[in-house]
Amino acid sequence: MRSVLRFLAVMAGCVAACGASWAGELEHCGLGPGGHYPVAVLARPAGAGDQIIYLRHGGRTSALFGNADSEDSRASQLKTGCIGQGEKLLVLAGEFYSSGYPKGILLRYQGGRVQRLDFAERAYPHMAYLSAGGMRLYIASGRPDAAQKWTVYRYDAAAGQSMDEEYACCLPRPRKGETRYRLD
Repeated sequence: MRSVLRFLAVMAGCVAACGASWAGELEHCGLGPGGHYPVAVLARPAGAGDQIIYLRHGGRTSALFGNADSEDSRASQLKTGCIGQGEKLLVLAGEFYSSGYPKGILLRYQGGRVQRLDFAERAYPHMAYLSAGGMRLYIASGRPDAAQKWTVYRYDAAAGQSMDEEYACCLPRPRKGETRYRLD
């Protein structure tokens, strides 16, 4: 199975080709059913081979985390992918200076709005589950307790992202109306 996330090397060569302000577009993804909601991941050189990561969608461009002046969106390594067949998602994860371990987002366009699930864990995401009610993201927890093998991040379409810490012993089977995507 082909990996749905690909590693993007720092785009030093593109700085000369694309101009000094933007290193370029790292990913373009049409979210939602049919891919009709465009989202772009952009990078601006930040020195020492690092990049400040931005998202462009809905007519706006903003830093991925925090504001453009903070170190929150400064990354040295980045994995990004536009995944899905009927419904497209954007997955982005990397080594950001504001965190000591991989940090990222999962973006979905459903019901006329963008759903954003933020995460920060010691490992990269393994599996995403989508339903009409929201999203779940499973990341290996690294915990020795088998009952807590997976850290679960949850986004509810009505309430937004849950801040409750959740763990699961195993990956669930997709239920009716649910789609799963393997991310590694």
